[in-house]
Amino acid sequence: MIDKLNFSIGGFSEGYVFVELKKSNIFYGRRICGAFEGNELIAQPTVIDLKKFAQSLQTNGVWDWKKNYDNPEILDGTQWDLSLKQGNKILECYGNNQYPEKFESFLQSIRDLIKDDTVEF
Repeated sequence: MIDKLNFSIGGFSEGYVFVELKKSNIFYGRRICGAFEGNELIAQPTVIDLKKFAQSLQTNGVWDWKKNYDNPEILDGTQWDLSLKQGNKILECYGNNQYPEKFESFLQSIRDLIKDDTVEF
């Protein structure tokens, strides 16, 4: 089971999409300058949904991601960070205009978990 999931992606001008697991609910939405754009949304994944997400982490090699993905050639753009915990496995990583392999598949697994394909990362 997933014990912790905090993910955000975005940039200064367009704001950040965030996804955060709190107990059995997942809160998500978009923040611009710290304020919500629209409403904070809540997803209530089932145990099966969480197991599928945990499997996707393994399949996409997320637990093997490096701590830092940085493209120093681009000064502005998209930043992201991810904090995960599952049992004794812990991952803290982030990026600046650079992404690990299978990042798009990871984003789709989040959409599947929250059952919202309209979320634009």
